[in-house]
Formats: sequence, C-alpha cells, structure tokens
Amino acid sequence: MSEEIEMEMILQLHPRPSAIVAALYTLRDLDVDVAVLHGPAGCSFKHSRLLEEDGMHVLTSAMNESNFVFGGQDAHVKVLRKAEEMFHPELMGVVGTCSSMIIGRGRPASGSRGERSKREL
Repeated sequence: MSEEIEMEMILQLHPRPSAIVAALYTLRDLDVDVAVLHGPAGCSFKHSRLLEEDGMHVLTSAMNESNFVFGGQDAHVKVLRKAEEMFHPELMGVVGTCSSMIIGRGRPASGSRGERSKREL
C-alpha cells in the first residue's frame, strides 16, 4: 500500500475534533489555568469535563436567547470576573463558540470594563 493511501486511511480513522474542541486542547497544552467558552452552557460539555480531569478549569458564559439578541458582553465579563474570583488564574484562555461568533457577539476588547490583572489568551 502506498504511503499516501496509508495517510488517508489514518486521517479517516482519526478525525480531528471540532475547531472549538481543538482550541480547548491547545489551551490545555499551553498550560492555561482556566478556559472560558463564550457561548451556550452545553457547548463542548463532554470535552470540557475531560479537560477538567487534566487539571484545566473550563467555564462558559452561558449565553441565552436574550444574549443572542441584545449581546453577550455582560455575560462574558461576568464569567471572566467569576473565574478570577474562584481560581485566581495566572493565564486564562477565551474560546468563541459558533453561537457567539456567527451573530457577531464576540469577546469584549481587552481592557473593556476594567483592566484585567492576569494574562488572557
């Protein structure tokens, strides 16, 4: 069997995760203390729990219907502050989900609503 065909078979047998899950695992590999998913509460739940077993805390901004219409910035800022209060992370990562990015309710600009004292990816 040619090397090219073998590589195709490997890629088919081991598909890559979604972009959101890939971002979460990348944050884990970067030794992030807390990852925040900016989106609905159930987004990537299974992988979030697995990553918590690896020692990384995973929180969500728990966007709801109201946030989709009027904006999710308040929910995002609230979960960032809660993460800071609960875990005192040295490094936090934020991952936009399908919901927040498609409707253009991405993360607030750094420093908006008060400067953060820790590093955020």
